[in-house]
Order: sequence, then C-alpha cells, then structure tokens
Amino acid sequence: MVYKLSSILFGHSLDVRSLATTEDGKIISTSRDKTAKVWIPNGLNAGYNEAATLRGHTSFVSCVCVLSPFPQYPNGLILTGGCDKKICAFHPTLFQPLFILDDHKDNVCSLSAGIQPGFVLSSSWDKSAKLWRVGEQECVLTLTGHELTIWRVLQMANGTIVTGSADKTIRVYSPDGTYLRTLTGHKDCVRDLAAESAVELLSCANDATIRKWNVDTGESLEVYFGHKHYIYSLVASAGLMVSGGEDRAVRVWTGKESEEITLPVQSVWAVARLPNGDIVTGTNDGVVRIFSADPARQADQATLASFQDDIANFGKADEQEIGGVKVSDLPGPEALYEPGRADGQTKMVREGAKVVCYSWSAANGEWSKIGDVMGAQAAPGKTIYNGKEYDFVFSVDIEDGKPPLKLPYNRGDDPWLAAQQFIHRNFLSQQFLEQVANFIITNSKDDTVTPPVSGAVDPFTGGARYIPGGGGGSGAGVTGTDPFTGGTRYVPGSGPPTQGSGMSTTDPFTGGTRYVPNGTPAASPSNLFPQTSYLRFDQGNLQPIQDKLIELNQRQPDNVSQDDLLAVVKLGNLGAGADSAALTTLRRLLNWPPEVVFPVLDVTRLALRNSAINDSLCAEPQGAELMTVLENHLSSSGLPTNQMLALRVTCNMMSHPRGEALVISKRHFLLAAVRQLATSKANKTLQIALATLLLNLSVAVLRVNDVPCQHEVVASLSLVLPWLPEPEAVLRGFVALGTLLQHSGSLHAEVGPETLERLKTSQTAASDPTQTKVANCARQILNLLKLQ
Repeated sequence: MVYKLSSILFGHSLDVRSLATTEDGKIISTSRDKTAKVWIPNGLNAGYNEAATLRGHTSFVSCVCVLSPFPQYPNGLILTGGCDKKICAFHPTLFQPLFILDDHKDNVCSLSAGIQPGFVLSSSWDKSAKLWRVGEQECVLTLTGHELTIWRVLQMANGTIVTGSADKTIRVYSPDGTYLRTLTGHKDCVRDLAAESAVELLSCANDATIRKWNVDTGESLEVYFGHKHYIYSLVASAGLMVSGGEDRAVRVWTGKESEEITLPVQSVWAVARLPNGDIVTGTNDGVVRIFSADPARQADQATLASFQDDIANFGKADEQEIGGVKVSDLPGPEALYEPGRADGQTKMVREGAKVVCYSWSAANGEWSKIGDVMGAQAAPGKTIYNGKEYDFVFSVDIEDGKPPLKLPYNRGDDPWLAAQQFIHRNFLSQQFLEQVANFIITNSKDDTVTPPVSGAVDPFTGGARYIPGGGGGSGAGVTGTDPFTGGTRYVPGSGPPTQGSGMSTTDPFTGGTRYVPNGTPAASPSNLFPQTSYLRFDQGNLQPIQDKLIELNQRQPDNVSQDDLLAVVKLGNLGAGADSAALTTLRRLLNWPPEVVFPVLDVTRLALRNSAINDSLCAEPQGAELMTVLENHLSSSGLPTNQMLALRVTCNMMSHPRGEALVISKRHFLLAAVRQLATSKANKTLQIALATLLLNLSVAVLRVNDVPCQHEVVASLSLVLPWLPEPEAVLRGFVALGTLLQHSGSLHAEVGPETLERLKTSQTAASDPTQTKVANCARQILNLLKLQ
C-alpha cells in the first residue's frame, strides 16, 4: 500500500507534540503553544474542522490520551499532561478542565489508558510512573526504579505495566506494581512504547532503532532498522507499525520492511492511526497532517504536487546559497524576536524553503518585510553578495554556533575602508579594525596594497577564517567554602589559579578575575548571551589541598604512600601529563568515604583541565567509573560540598572533547540531578555550580543540535531559576536561558510563569556589578520574549 497526503490541519502556533484519536474518528493534538485541539471530520470530504481548543496548562502540553466512557463520566474524558507538572481532565465538548491531577514533581511526558475503565497511567521527568483511578482523582500506584526521565508508560492487555526511560532501559512490573525485570538493548533514550500483543512489546529510541520484546521472558525478539535519527513516536494497530522521528520521516512497517513518508519538516514528534487506517502526524512546524492509503481519501493532484514541491524545496535549502550566504546557515523566523540595533538594519530569515529580507523600523519597534531574496548568477571568478559581484566574499566566524558573517572585497578597493564598513555593518568593536584590514590584505593577496607587518596575520586560525576576540574563555574560578575546615585552611575551589601559562582578565559574569589559558584575553561582548564556550572552574591552591589529602590519608585503613599522594596532587597542575600510576591512585582515592573525599574531587576537577588526563579519565571504561562516582555524590542524600564539587568536576570535564562527549551522553541524568538539587537549602557555591552546569549544557545541546534536549534544558532552567537567590548563579542561569531562547523561538513556550516573574522582578539594577548584569540580562530576555 502507498500512503499519500490526505489533508493538512492548521491551528497550532508551535510544535505539535502529541496526538490521540477516538473510535469515531476525532483527532486530539497537543502543542507547545500551551493548548490542545479537538478536530472532527467535516462530513464533506477527507478534511477536518477544529471543534475545540482546550486550555488549562501554563506551559507546553506534552501528552494526551482519551478515556472511553466509564460510570462517573459517561461521555469519557480527554486527559492532557504538561510541563507545568499537571494532568488536566476535559469533558470532550468543554474548553476548561473539569479537574486537575497534581502529584508529579516535574514535566508529565506521557499518558495512556489503563486496561480497566476509568484508569490512566502517567510518566514524568521526575523518574516516576503513576496509575490513577480517575473518577476518584486518586493516585493508586507509583512506580520508581529508573535513574532518569520515564518517557513512556503503558499497560499490556495482561495487566503488566512497562516503562521506557532516558536511562536506556525498559522496566516491567506486575499489575500491583511489583518489579519483575529490566529489558536492556537500546543504546540511547527509550522514547516510546507500543503493545503488539498481550506479551509482545515494541520500543523505539534515540539510537534510531525499534525493538520487539517478549515482556514475560525479557527476550529481545527483533531489531528494526530504517530511521536515520532519533525515533520519537511509535504506534502499532491492526498488524501495522508506524514510527516517526528526527529524520523528517514517517515509516510504515510491514514486517521488517518499511515504506517511508517524507515530510517538509525536521521533527516528526508524534504519530497516530485513525480507525479507518489513516496515519496522523504532529510536527515541529505546528501542523497536523493526515496520510491515507485509500485513493478516495487522498488529496487532489494539485495539492499532492504542491506537497512534493515543499519536500523538495525543504531538502534543497541545506545546499542553497544566496548572495554568498548558505541558506541552511540563516536563522529561522525566531530571529525576528530580537529587536534591531539601528533603524534600517536588514536581516535575512529562512522561512521554510524561502529566504525573506526584513528591515528594522525603530519608529514602530518591529521588523518589516521587504520581500523575498532571490539568487543571481555571478560572472566567472566572481561571487555575488547582496546583489553585487565581488572578487572575494570571506566567511568571518565571530562566535561558535552562529552563522559566519560575510566580508565582501574587490581587488583594488581600500582594505581599511572595507574593514570599516564591515565593522559598522555588523556592529563590531572598533578595536578590530586593524585585524580585519590586515586579514583582507593577507587573504586577498592584493598586490596593490602594502602587506601587513610581521605578526599581523590572523593569529587565531592562520587561514582564511578570521575570529575577532578568539581564543579561549575558560570560565571563572569561583571561591567556595569548606564546612570541614576553618578560616585559613583548605577551602575547595578557592585560591589563585594553579600554575600554568594563563592570564587573568575580567569575568563578564562576576566582574572578578577570570582565568584564560594561552594568554588570550576573553572578549567582553555588550550582550551577555549567546554563550558559545564552556565555563570552567580554574581557581585552586594545590598546597592546602595536598596538606588536607595527607591528613585524611593517614586516617584511611587502605592509605597510600606519601609519594603516590604527591604524584596525584601534581596532576592538578595546568599542563600536567597523564601519569598512569598517579591516575590509578586517583581513581582509587575517589572511592574514599563521602565525608573525606572532597579534596580528591577537587584535585580531579583541576586535573581534568589537561587534555591527556581528560582523555584518560573520560574514556571507557574509566569514564563510566568516574560518572558513577559523580552520580553518587549528586544524589539528594549527598553531602552539599561533594555535590558542589561533583558539579564543578562535571563542568571541567567539558574542557576537552572526550570529557565533553561523556557529559553530553549523561545530559538527561545531569539535568534531572540539577532539578533535584535546586532547593532552598542550596548554599551559594552549590547554586553557582548548578547554574554553571546548566549554562554549559545549554552550549552543549546547541553544539550537538539535540532539539528535544534544548527544550529540556529550557524547561529545567524554568524550574530551577526561581530557587536561586544568589545573584551570580541567577546571572549564569539567565545567560543559559537567553542563549537557548535566542537560538530558537520554539523554545519560548518552555519558560514557566515563575521564571517570567523572576525575570520581571530582576530588571531593576543595583549598585553591585553582578546585580547590574542580572538586570541587563533579564531585560534582554524579556525583550526577546516580547514581554518587556
């Protein structure tokens, strides 16, 4: 059978995140726009009409299910779950909730009907799943055991309950909640589950596979390959399996073979099936699409041709260039949330397959559309930029993760004038004038101008990519307190930078000193976000750490020699090599009891700044061993100092690729840990460490383009920020939030009401420099959200 487009339903303003269908052919969709919509067949053709918009959530609506009629509610119920931790119950024809189920501590990410009438199951980022007796509004069972978010829960026909989690496992429980077994095999987050029979279960995951299991025996029966990226949603009915994910595709499976339906979007968040066999999809463009294998319900030829054009144009956008600018590098419409910097400033924005030019009107305070941007054919040896031909159009990388700026130049032009125009056009600091001009002269090889003096070539790359203010911002060292020792004794994380070829400069976050390796000053941008590099905790005085280690070592029954201990301390020097014997000793010391391990964690923090040590400690199996140690300290029962140091260790792990990859692989656990530790009991240093890790994770999820985790980080920030009274921690949290919100307008809906209120109350500047930065950052974010 061949599925083709049947109809398209417009109504949501943001991503359609989940879908449900009813026996009489209705569709219920939920969205990041904080609403759910009920769609009914129009009775004329294959089209649908919007029958109701259900409101009740204060944040995005992430899941939905339909309960069939039961005694207390003879018309049945529609249940929705959201990032506001609530489950709203709606009468099918009413727009406001009848009641709210409120027991989860974090985002409710899945709902499914139980096998008994009037029962529903829910799962959450709080690592629990619950069974509810809906008529009595009562939670009758709570399932725990997973280490991370439970993305999906369902009940099999035989009563068995199964849960799929971001910890890569599926847990199986008896109907009364007794744990039975764990199904392992997926290599990444389990995102959805579907029952194929009373004992056969299907699961999909971020590892781009679908697996079939026998839940009674725990046996893995089949593995299905076909998707090229994360698989978010899975449904099985009437002998057919349908899946959708991040590869722009829906797959319809018959056995192990599949038919691919390509969509003109990036993310297929949800799939569902109607009673007549048609397939429904919910996608990141806010649209619900229906596909049918029945020619009688397929769209007319003109609509199908237009749909195919949309697909083709969407695919070509990655390779198109207009005026020397790669279309795929251009921002989406979310870039228009940021106000212009000067009247008449122009901005090119990618809208689907088109590129549209906007101009900033200072008088009206808005971007005005000028028109579509069309390409042109350049003469041989020339490049067209903004409608003009140039000998060169250089790509200038200002910040990691942002599209490069274009620097046009013709031989014979004045390089100093070209540099000055480039600086004015892109609102750069005047201090870059000489560097830009020298860069043009060097890379254009223009004999008509004097070459730069020795040393004036691009010091950052040596090639044809100029990075103003490049070099490393490593992050601020932050002074902490040690409850175990007093005044002049060892304080974890305190003291001057350890030895190494670095320099101190102003930290844009704290106004204090910031340690920057390799002697390159960190740039101080006028805007505090977006942040494009990881912050690191560099400060540390090894002598008091060494003294404390020697003291505590003497109390241990399995103590090590003083020479071995000194070798471990030397690992903390910036520039130290990976002494294998010392690293073996360090790994042994990391297993010291919690009440004495804090100086070992501090040495580890400093040692991880070195590339070779980072590679050694973060490679498998040592990386898994180190993360287990950190996970133990990051539990809610951990000692506050160890929690703070474990967070600092994690931040410093990201200094080099091996550690960065390890942290990214544990991002879901770390976000859950941060949400758990952000309480009113968190002291100043713990707050700063929590906020710094969130800031680093915001950079990381943009680097790896993990769209779901970008939403999770923003949602986590929205939950954590109200708990952070420390100004320095608030600033780092705001910078993380601004970094992600500026990246994508689809993330704006994740910002909860408490965080919005925190932003509004933080706008007033104080005399303290950090408070002033907090106020400035809050105003920038509110401006981005158009709420100021």
